[in-house]
Amino acid sequence: MSQLITALAPSVWVCDDIHSGASADVSFAMPDMAQLAPSWRWLGYNAVSQHQAFPGFTSLVVAEVGTIVGKPLLKAPDFLTRMWEKTGYGGMCVVSYGCNDTDYVAVSDMYVRNYFEGVSLSQFPNLVCVRRDALKAEYYEKTTVWTDAGSGAQDNVSLWPVRDWRLNWSGDTQPDAYLFKAISSYPDTRSAASGITQAYTFDWAQAGFYSEVPSL
Repeated sequence: MSQLITALAPSVWVCDDIHSGASADVSFAMPDMAQLAPSWRWLGYNAVSQHQAFPGFTSLVVAEVGTIVGKPLLKAPDFLTRMWEKTGYGGMCVVSYGCNDTDYVAVSDMYVRNYFEGVSLSQFPNLVCVRRDALKAEYYEKTTVWTDAGSGAQDNVSLWPVRDWRLNWSGDTQPDAYLFKAISSYPDTRSAASGITQAYTFDWAQAGFYSEVPSL
């Protein structure tokens, strides 16, 4: 039987929301996959509520080890969904991803410096959804990591950080960087946000966790 192992890998800066027009600031990072063995996968971007680089930050990565019986625990996504888009400066959008098989769940989402029509799954190699029975429902943090309020975009979006200390890691004394889910509105509370889009984290009784990436 296969099982999941997770680990913390060094983060690399991806982009920020500069020129979005939003009143709040946000920056995004992902695991430095170029430094990892091919068997490791990633789950989406981490977000922090300011413009910054990510020295010392880490991001969660996951791998499936052992003999796969039946459906694998990890699956590449089949589609992207536009959650928000802003024109100008080459375009910017927030996208979610998912699988046609609803037994799989996306743990986080992504912010992309491009118009949605120019975004494809081929730009995110080794991104995965996780089989639902390897996850558990989780709360969001009490406040958003970012909203587009003030941007003037036709869409609304708020990014809600998933509440799980294993998912959210900071470097040195800087703010936490969170995996997040995007919601196409501004819910007043985390309960309201959960009622729109449920947050998920790993069932840690099933998933091994390492503070550094082990050799596979």
